[in-house]
Amino acid sequence: MAIQEFDFATGKVLNPNRNQAIILSASTPDVEMLADELRKLHYKLLGSVDDIRAALELIGKHKIGVLFLDGDIEGLKATDILASVLRAYPDFKVVLMTATPTKELLLESQKAGAAGFLAKPLNSDAVAKVMSHIK
Repeated sequence: MAIQEFDFATGKVLNPNRNQAIILSASTPDVEMLADELRKLHYKLLGSVDDIRAALELIGKHKIGVLFLDGDIEGLKATDILASVLRAYPDFKVVLMTATPTKELLLESQKAGAAGFLAKPLNSDAVAKVMSHIK
């Protein structure tokens, strides 16, 4: 019999597949840094992609995990993508990353349902802190 984790706050058995992540970013340094940090935190990296179609394909295939969404990809409105992903896949968590953090973007991403917000350049302490709040 496998041991399962239980969340006493919600009264639910935790899905073991929750510790998986997808990175949607065109920035190689950000991807490499995040991949290293996720490994340290025992997350399985499902993929690192630089376009929304590939990310949505991975999300649809796995249906649970964490999406690291680069808000600086040209032609994408990150908060719209964030809201769309969460509507279609409510078991996914989305962490928005940006090099231009503003109070407005932070509030808009929170309103859209972001599980976290990271300012670039990314650092390991900030990633660990955001991930500690994600269940």
